[in-house]
Amino acid sequence: MAAVRRRRGATGRRPVLGIPLGPYLDRADAEARSSFEERAGRLEAAGFTVRRVPFPDDFDRVVRNGW
Repeated sequence: MAAVRRRRGATGRRPVLGIPLGPYLDRADAEARSSFEERAGRLEAAGFTVRRVPFPDDFDRVVRNGW
């Protein structure tokens, strides 16, 4: 995490990270979801902005169509 803390974009600011809520993230099993959330928390603790954003409800259609 130390290397991640030092990295900044071309503007000198850290990126804002988006976590998709809804059907996309709901597909993860409990262990994967827990690990994902723990890592997101670590990024927040390191000073990154983490935003939870809604993912389109038609995710199943996206998967079926291979987009």
